[in-house]
Amino acid sequence: MFDISFERVTPRDAPLNGVSAVAHHQRLAWGSLAYAVDVALTHHAEWIFRVRFDAHIAQWRVPPAGRWAPDCVYGFQQAWGWPSDNALLFPARAGPHIFNASRTGPLGEPAVLDGAREAGLRFCWMHVDVWLLKPELRVLKPAESRGSTGVRRWTSPPSLQANDSQPAAGYNHTNFAHRRRALHSAWATYARAPLPRELTD
Repeated sequence: MFDISFERVTPRDAPLNGVSAVAHHQRLAWGSLAYAVDVALTHHAEWIFRVRFDAHIAQWRVPPAGRWAPDCVYGFQQAWGWPSDNALLFPARAGPHIFNASRTGPLGEPAVLDGAREAGLRFCWMHVDVWLLKPELRVLKPAESRGSTGVRRWTSPPSLQANDSQPAAGYNHTNFAHRRRALHSAWATYARAPLPRELTD
């Protein structure tokens, strides 16, 4: 992964005119992820687990290893309906589709959906508890504060059924939205967030 410092962005790493910093950093990350997929395939990996470097996975209820479905991309549906790109478990063969750095359209969640469609996968939704740990707003300059800051958390709704899945082809985020969409919480500062014990000890 690229480690992009908010205070030391070189001209080479700066966004081009008309490109948001978020989209630019996402494109840099996608290039790194595409490289990681190439390395995994070179080493004959069968599965890839992608987790953001600033994420903490408190719960990730996949089936036991050896029982993962070869047509599944395991993850969670974000509160606004996209399949999350924060943490994904997927067959390695699908990696070049999901993390295709040559895409000209939006990356992040839309690219995950497009890649899963191309690879003929379905989304296998599962119970998760995922935390994102971002810089607090108070440490950023106003121009750097666009986008999310502080602590964000996604938890699967209790109504999510075991073995719930949805084909990527014809994906409709409104299907069973009340049952599938993760609950989202956010805190501007770390002090306000009820962080898991393993992050505070």
